[in-house]
Amino acid sequence: MTLRTVVAFLVGSSAVAAQTSAKYPSCVSPERVQAEQKDANQKPQNNDGTVLVYVFLITGGGDIKPARMGLMTVIERDPAGQAYMDGVLNIHKIADDYRSKAPREEGDLISMEELRAIEKVSRVIRARDDVRLVELDEEGKARIVLHPGAYVVDVRGSGGVNEAFWLGTAAVESGKDTPLKMSRPLVAYAR
Repeated sequence: MTLRTVVAFLVGSSAVAAQTSAKYPSCVSPERVQAEQKDANQKPQNNDGTVLVYVFLITGGGDIKPARMGLMTVIERDPAGQAYMDGVLNIHKIADDYRSKAPREEGDLISMEELRAIEKVSRVIRARDDVRLVELDEEGKARIVLHPGAYVVDVRGSGGVNEAFWLGTAAVESGKDTPLKMSRPLVAYAR
């Protein structure tokens, strides 16, 4: 299979590529993010817990680059949330396999197409009403109040000159703060 075939598989269409460059994907309105941001900053009620998120990447030179103003998606780790996470990891596995066989100079191209394919999958899950969307601050940090349970957390944003996507999980306990440090993006490439 050629790189062109892989790129076509990962991206699907040029329309998806155009949508990934916007601040918010086409399925997400800025009004929705602002409303959910206000909800995320409320004090915990009764048995809710709080997730304290810090998202960044470490460059090859050792510099820490926060995911400034990144968009965080929080999904309950129910069957749909788990399927989303598995789908993203499968895309990563396919891209990683091709990246390992490709010439070094094509690595960023594969990563760019991988990120676009992940964004395509993310658009579907973000359209659900029960998915929470929170914008990170300038330091790559956010605080979100959630009911106790297991969650899938992803972040799409920039760390310095790198466009990146982080994926992780959080287990929220009643009345407790849960720190979630996401320091290794699943995929990143220099813009």
